[in-house]
Amino acid sequence: MQKGEEHEAEIYAKHYKILEEIAAKQNGTYQKLSFLSPFIPVRFMSMDIANTSDQIHWEFTKAAEEYRIAQQQFLNYDIKDNSKYGERGYKMSASKFKELPKFEFDPPSLQKIIKGNTKNLLYLSGWLFIPFLGIVISSKKI
Repeated sequence: MQKGEEHEAEIYAKHYKILEEIAAKQNGTYQKLSFLSPFIPVRFMSMDIANTSDQIHWEFTKAAEEYRIAQQQFLNYDIKDNSKYGERGYKMSASKFKELPKFEFDPPSLQKIIKGNTKNLLYLSGWLFIPFLGIVISSKKI
């Protein structure tokens, strides 16, 4: 059972990596064009702050898959080590089940999110500063 799980996890990781690379290229294109509109940097920053960005999704998915693999390994080895040959309906003891590790995922801190969005903050600052500068210059002419 465990070897089958490991093989399936390997295939899953291979294909999920391809999807992640495609998404990264798409987001890279958006990032390169984010100076054209203030809505693009706002989109990326708000998604990051709300922990709904693609990057956080990939990190969460990776952590969840690693947990799933560890959980299956724990369960499969328990069956292998504690069930009798040909036994059907083996049940793990409650004390053993409590040893099953808990899933843990810590989303990035606000400080890390802001650090990762410096380019977006720079573009937004430009979108605020340039019109303000235009108003100041035009008001001097009046």
